[in-house]
Amino acid sequence: MIPSKELTSGGAPEILQRMSELTGDRPALKLDVSSDELTLTYLGEDSRPHALRWQNGTIKAVDSDVQYLDQATFRTTDYPLAKVGELFRVAESLGSTGSEKVLQIVQYRSGEVYMSVATTPETKTVFFTKDGDLIRTLGFRSVSDIGTGIKDVVGGARDVVQVGFNTDDGYWADLPPTSGVTERRARTGALPVFVTRRGESTDRPSFDPTKIDALVLAHVIENSLPDPDKACRIEIDSRFKKVAPTIRFDCDGKIIWTDLSGTKYTEAELNKVS
Repeated sequence: MIPSKELTSGGAPEILQRMSELTGDRPALKLDVSSDELTLTYLGEDSRPHALRWQNGTIKAVDSDVQYLDQATFRTTDYPLAKVGELFRVAESLGSTGSEKVLQIVQYRSGEVYMSVATTPETKTVFFTKDGDLIRTLGFRSVSDIGTGIKDVVGGARDVVQVGFNTDDGYWADLPPTSGVTERRARTGALPVFVTRRGESTDRPSFDPTKIDALVLAHVIENSLPDPDKACRIEIDSRFKKVAPTIRFDCDGKIIWTDLSGTKYTEAELNKVS
């Protein structure tokens, strides 16, 4: 099969359409696209990984190096694969400069599926969302960056124990413990969200993270630490009974407490239970 365009210029969807016909439109586990080769790993009817490869105008079955461990599957038609060349150029501008680039779609550590561009020899891997948007490094002061960071780590959760961010750890959200295990969703640098689990629990009440207002956070940070090159450490949780949740701002050693609306309290006031 010879597509009407090169793989990086719109030919990938044509090849994948033919592969879909051959596989019976089975869900994909992994997709790799380079300038001259495309490999689709899919979940067969036998619940095992199988792979098809297009190269030199021919589609053929190849051995798969993927193990199926209940990882997330996806539909290739949900991704902007007509823009492979554009994604390569974006990745190169950000440091993915190896001579051979590969676009990969596969489950990341968070259990969610992401696109990435990597190179041989290995340089920098650049990640993209399902829509082809760059997963960029976030700051810790602007309303836009704070809102994006919190939204990413919270995901669809409606109950969290703590949400926070700082320059060292990025953004994070701790979910309510289950059987003594706390799940943390974290986002650092230009990487997708990843999940870690710790064998610890807490008696702090959970709260609805949709009540967090990035504008309130950015306003307090700006007023408390006007130097644009510095950032505060933020912890949002329900550690006090009098006011919950509270926001703890550590701005260059200056500690400020507020509620979610930005009203300030002293720690003595928060500790006082009437």
